[in-house]
Amino acid sequence: MNEFNAASDIAALIAQRLRCQACGRRFRPQDFSLVEAIPQWNVFALRCAMCLSQRLVIGVHAKGTIRAYATELDADEWKRYRRSPRIDTDDVVRIARMLKTYTDDFSDVLEDPILDEVDS
Repeated sequence: MNEFNAASDIAALIAQRLRCQACGRRFRPQDFSLVEAIPQWNVFALRCAMCLSQRLVIGVHAKGTIRAYATELDADEWKRYRRSPRIDTDDVVRIARMLKTYTDDFSDVLEDPILDEVDS
């Protein structure tokens, strides 16, 4: 089986289980486009034909099963961050230490209001 047939078969299986998060429409295999194929998993861009929302889904196939994982990244972000260096434990410790002494608010980096600001 070639790579394209395997990816289209995986897309068809995932489509049977997924609905659009915005409008609830069930996805069809033709709503999937392959972004990246690796031996153990495929990355698909989904586009809802009804509401035109888009999302990225990773189909992991192992031990005779296929699991779908949704991500908030779009296809361009996936391609950019896919090749970025991995986050390791030193990165997590460095951020935790930085947050202990951070005195500003996060409003400049968050799109949504902070919970306390919603009530005011």
